[in-house]
Amino acid sequence: MLGLHLAVCLAAVLASTAQGPETYDPSWSSRLEGYGQTWMYFPDGRGVPRVALLASDERSTPSIPSEVGPDDVSFYLYTRRQELSEIIDVDDPNSLWQSSFDPKRPTRIVTHGWRSSSDADVVQIIKSAYLEMEDCNVIGVDWSPLASSKFYPWAKSYTNPVGRRVSELVKMMVGEEKWGADGDRRRKKKKAVGTDKGRAKLKDIHLLGHSLGAHLMGYAGQHLRPHKVSRITGMDPAMPLFEILPSSDGHLDSSDAEFVDVIHTCAGALGFLDNIGHADFYPNGGTPVQPGCCCAAEFAEACSHGRSYQFFAESIRSKDFVGLACDSWEGFQNGSCAGGPTAVMGEHTSPGTRGVFYLNTMRSAPFALGERGARSASSAFHDDYDY
Repeated sequence: MLGLHLAVCLAAVLASTAQGPETYDPSWSSRLEGYGQTWMYFPDGRGVPRVALLASDERSTPSIPSEVGPDDVSFYLYTRRQELSEIIDVDDPNSLWQSSFDPKRPTRIVTHGWRSSSDADVVQIIKSAYLEMEDCNVIGVDWSPLASSKFYPWAKSYTNPVGRRVSELVKMMVGEEKWGADGDRRRKKKKAVGTDKGRAKLKDIHLLGHSLGAHLMGYAGQHLRPHKVSRITGMDPAMPLFEILPSSDGHLDSSDAEFVDVIHTCAGALGFLDNIGHADFYPNGGTPVQPGCCCAAEFAEACSHGRSYQFFAESIRSKDFVGLACDSWEGFQNGSCAGGPTAVMGEHTSPGTRGVFYLNTMRSAPFALGERGARSASSAFHDDYDY
């Protein structure tokens, strides 16, 4: 029955150019039996909605090993000096120090979410944008063997241990001795070949994650305590089992890095609704449907969920995502916050930015509207928006 429903929705998307977009009804899922309790639609790495099981019987529930290792989590290094990616093994420091990794340059560590991988757009378009704009280290975190289960709670349960694995990579970069004997569960290793070129600095490390990956990076930050990386960016952090029915592990929040910024694009549906960072941006209200996303509700939500990393990737090349500080989307729309503080969303957000910001975007790339985006939809510039 679910497969038939998904097929019908796909047909609706393919026919959308002839029929026009459907009107989005936020209560659409309430008409589907068990939705949100035993199953839901959640997008994979290609943005296609898939059935995610939220409840399962003991016979079909996967067992959860106590630790994750190199077969579960892979790290791919991308630099301007290597045409192909290089594999970094957290258990072998020489794999890092004999690679093209340069500790004197900024390091961006990016990861994906449910039923995705480092080959998906969320990693690849962000990686390509960074390497185009600056000489830096970009590391893609691939935890696809653990994220691929249709049983969503199983994939969610691995975000914390995979986050620990990311923290071990960071510790290797900056020097594990910084944490002392209690800060690392592995025995101290001999000095790795190549460390004479220096160590990375926490102030140069930026963690980025989409959906489940946003919370994964939050856990990485937690495992680095008492020290902190300079920044974590959460791209539409996943809501199921975090904001609704939260676990004892918590979720991404402002305590996980020196600066935490969050882009909300499917808030209240697939993504977090509450502001959880130092700076939270809500483009187009932060909720579905984002401009340019249409048709069947689950496809509109999947598209909206993915807009967060598309916006961020564009922001690496642009400072034109300008948001206006405001208490609510309604206040932004009616102009009651006009003339207030503004901030740039995305890569170029100042680390001193604090508060909640709203902005408008275009319906297709390039999305950014510059200063016009920080003006209410009722302003004279509304006719310029390609909604």
